[in-house]
Amino acid sequence: MTNLRKMRPLHEMYSQDEIDRATEHVGRVYKNWPDDVEQNPVASWGGFAGNFDTAELYIEPAIRADLARRWHSVTGPQGADLQPLPLGGIEQRDVPRCEAGPILVWFARSLAQLDYDITLHPRFYDYACGILALEQEGSQLLEQLKHRFPPRLLPGLNRSTGNWNPPEATGQTPGEQDNGRSR
Repeated sequence: MTNLRKMRPLHEMYSQDEIDRATEHVGRVYKNWPDDVEQNPVASWGGFAGNFDTAELYIEPAIRADLARRWHSVTGPQGADLQPLPLGGIEQRDVPRCEAGPILVWFARSLAQLDYDITLHPRFYDYACGILALEQEGSQLLEQLKHRFPPRLLPGLNRSTGNWNPPEATGQTPGEQDNGRSR
């Protein structure tokens, strides 16, 4: 499914002071482009593409990611296993694959696919409860985490990708979930 949703302007989600701080941080990261590509807040599996990429292509997505990380540090769960929000493939690869680590990675990917729109995407707690509602009874993830995140259906959550989209965008009715099988 193609995402036809218009990207929400930053000033609708954050104060100008927050935007300025994130812009300054991202500007420092990209100052020596492409030498600092490993410090890219949204570095992906593929990385920099030589003469074809320019820093300008990455700056706004990096600002959005940086702002989302700051938002998650304040509004997200404060457990050491759930901070900071891992941005990009490099950081997500380094998140431990035990306890809630996988859910944190899926949450970060889901938020990224919505251009880090924090006003649209559910908060981590609701997302984690939705993920656990999709787990089969007896799964290790469910058994380890159901006390922290009681399973509860989350309309718009795609079982196969772990991505969340507004239910009206997926054609789901409230209470309905995608029928895919694996994340």
